[in-house]
Amino acid sequence: MAPRRKLALEPKADRQVTYTHGATHTSDEIETEAKPVQIAWDERLRLLIECQGISPNFNGLDLADLAIIAESCDILAYPPGSSLMKKNGEANFVAVVLRGLAVVVDKDFKEGQAWFPLARLRPGAIAGEVSLFQGGKRAADVVASIGLVVVQFYFDGSSFFTREYPDTWMKLLRMFARTRIAKFALAQSER
Repeated sequence: MAPRRKLALEPKADRQVTYTHGATHTSDEIETEAKPVQIAWDERLRLLIECQGISPNFNGLDLADLAIIAESCDILAYPPGSSLMKKNGEANFVAVVLRGLAVVVDKDFKEGQAWFPLARLRPGAIAGEVSLFQGGKRAADVVASIGLVVVQFYFDGSSFFTREYPDTWMKLLRMFARTRIAKFALAQSER
């Protein structure tokens, strides 16, 4: 078991402390680059299968589809506090949370304030599908919290899926569309 990283109990004066679902992050930890997950193909496949079993949206794929995704898509681990998606940033991929937790946050805050979590993304959650259908920039920040591992589907890679695996790509598009519709319906019901 890897040793746990110690967090400073008292923040230094030049660092801003941020609280994200049980983990404290400081401003010098923010914007950390994602690290590729160094796992074997069978572990990638296992993560995808487990995620599909618990997700209301990431489902409907058969074992062959999951094997294609495990082989050809990026599966990345994000350290706590790092940005998966940045508000107004380039929108070129959809992400599915396979393990861990991420939060959708409002980073438009005054100095010294904590992030305001708008939503928590648990395993099976899909993020970034809005930009697939509507284009434009990201609508919010998504920040890694606890042990975040995601699979990323890049839009520019869609031609690969379209050409080589059109059935899998169509299943993914239907999945992303279902997610978008469900989020839209939820937003409308909360008005």
